[in-house]
Parts: sequence; structure tokens; C-alpha cells
Amino acid sequence: MCLLMLQKGGHVIPKEHIEQAFKTNKDGLGFAYASDSVIKLHRFKTTKPFFKAYYKAVHANPDANFLVHLRFGTSGRKDDTNCHPFYVNPKLVFAHNGVIHSIADDPEKKLCDTRMFCELILKEVDKEFLSNEALCELILSYIGIGNKLAFLDNEGKYTIMNESVGH
Repeated sequence: MCLLMLQKGGHVIPKEHIEQAFKTNKDGLGFAYASDSVIKLHRFKTTKPFFKAYYKAVHANPDANFLVHLRFGTSGRKDDTNCHPFYVNPKLVFAHNGVIHSIADDPEKKLCDTRMFCELILKEVDKEFLSNEALCELILSYIGIGNKLAFLDNEGKYTIMNESVGH
């Protein structure tokens, strides 16, 4: 299972923690943050370019919240196109921890379950779905127990669905 982290403003994830996590989640890394009401999203296959971009972004945006994700690929290709986070729309990104068994498999086996979920479900719901309790409950029931979703908007606000599932 992947590793999903929310780095709150004013904090930095130590390099050695990410290096250790990458040993068991080595199918790619990614992060996103908001700056000047624009979401910046970066995905990598290896740690060297990740660290360069990540620490540069953290240094330039010390008060920003960051979504950080290390992938353990369970479906789809093990390339940077399946690394999280993903854009839901230009003002919202998300990352996932778990396996969404209810989503249809990519017939070409290229896309991971999370990317398929984004394309088939999240991009099709109302842009303001996070403020709609009923839609959030439907999404939670669809993804199943043991899955966690973290969203970050262009203002740097975050929402975590199933936050109580693991730390």
C-alpha cells in the first residue's frame, strides 16, 4: 500500500524519512501545494529529482500545506503518469492510499485504480463536491473501508476522507 502524507505549513518531512519510506514504496513519488492560488503538482520516478524539486518548493513556500505521496504500485504501469497526486480539476488535486477494488480495471492495464477513479468518478461530480456531505458519503461508500483520500485546493486548504484510517 502507498504512503500518503499531509505536510502542514511550517513543517518539513526529513529527507531520511522519505528515503526510508521509498525503500518499500519505490514505484514513484509526487507532491502538490498551492502558491498564489495555483496548484503546483510534481511527479517523479526516482528520489533525486523529487528531493531537488520538493525542498526547493518547501523553501520557497514555507507556510504552504503539501500533499506528499510515495507509490507502491498495485495496478497500472509503474511509471510517473500513475504517481499521485492527480488533478481533479484546475483548482483541486488529490492523492489516495489503499486499493479501490470497486473501480473498473483499465482495459489496457496502463492506468492505476486511483487514476481510473479520478477519471471516471471524481472528474464527473460537481466541482464543489467536498462541501456536499451526501456526495462525500457516496464517495466514501464507493471506495470502501481502508481507503483514504486527501484533497488540496488552490487556496492550500486540505480535506481528508477517512482520516481515522491509519496514521
